Amino acid sequence: MGLPLMLDLQVAQWQPKGKSVVGDKLAGTLCGATSKQAVEDAIDGIPDSALSQIGGKSAVHNILANLLTPDVDLDGDDEADAISVAAHFVASRIDTED
Repeated sequence: MGLPLMLDLQVAQWQPKGKSVVGDKLAGTLCGATSKQAVEDAIDGIPDSALSQIGGKSAVHNILANLLTPDVDLDGDDEADAISVAAHFVASRIDTED
């Protein structure tokens, strides 16, 4: 299982996939935008030991600096200042009552 990466999404929306509810399952895509700083802060929140095999946090920051280009204007100044984020998901219903 991977590590949780906590990001604040702005202008988020859910896009259903086909029949979004089939039986007990819900499928779709959660889309939004986040600042480059929020991504960097999320990386900084990951334990050092989890990133040691790939060169540590500085290596991840360097890779992301080359990959992540702002493409969304969140502050309305006609300049891209945020990064698009999308996560596909399939969720199942669980019963939490005893």
